[in-house]
Amino acid sequence: MAKAQLLESVNDTQTHERSRFAKDIHDGLGGMLSSLSTYISILKSGLLSPEEQNSMLSEMQNIVNDTAQEAKNIANNQVPDIIRKFGLKESIRYQFERIFLTCKGPELIMHDGSYTEQDPERETALYRIVNELMNNAFKYSRATKIDISICSSGNKIQFTYQDNGIGFDMEQIMERIKTKQVSGLRNIRERVHSLGGKLSMGSAPQKGMVVEIEI
Repeated sequence: MAKAQLLESVNDTQTHERSRFAKDIHDGLGGMLSSLSTYISILKSGLLSPEEQNSMLSEMQNIVNDTAQEAKNIANNQVPDIIRKFGLKESIRYQFERIFLTCKGPELIMHDGSYTEQDPERETALYRIVNELMNNAFKYSRATKIDISICSSGNKIQFTYQDNGIGFDMEQIMERIKTKQVSGLRNIRERVHSLGGKLSMGSAPQKGMVVEIEI
C-alpha cells in the first residue's frame, strides 16, 4: 500500500511539473516569439529604411538572447532575470514596450498603488499572467488602451487588468476553456488557483475585457 501511494505521489509530481513547464513555455516564451514573427514580417515588407532595419535587427538579437535565457530559467524553475533586476512593475512596463515596439499599440496606464516586493514565485506567476494578457491584446483585441493596477497589503496582492478591445462572448470562451481549447486563459486560471488565489474575468463583444485577481 505504501509503495502504491509513493508511486501515485511521484506520478502526481511529474504531472504537475509537466503542466508547469508547458504553461511557462507558452506564457514565458510565447510573447517573445510572437514579437520576432512580427518583426520578420515587417522586415520582409521592404518598407523600412536601412537605419530602421538595423535598429530592428538589433532589437531582434536582444530578444533572441533574452528568449534563450528565459528558456534556461524555465527549465531550472527559476525567477526570470528581469524581475530580479527591475522588480515586477518595471518588468511589466519593459515587456509591454517590447511587445508593441513595431506597431501602433495601445496606451499603457499603470496606476500608482502601494506595492511591496512579494514572494518570487507569486511575482513570477503574476508576471506570466500579465504577459499572456498583453500577448492576447497584441494578437487579438485591437485595444487602444490597457489599464493595469497592482497593489499589495501585507502578503496579499490585488491585480486588475482592463482593456477597451473588441472583447468576446464570455460564455463561449468559458466553454472552450473547459474543453481545453483556449490555452492562454486556461493557464491564467490554473496559475491563480495553484496559488490559492481568486480570479474574476469579464468580457462582451465590443466591451473590452476585465480581469481581477487576488492572491
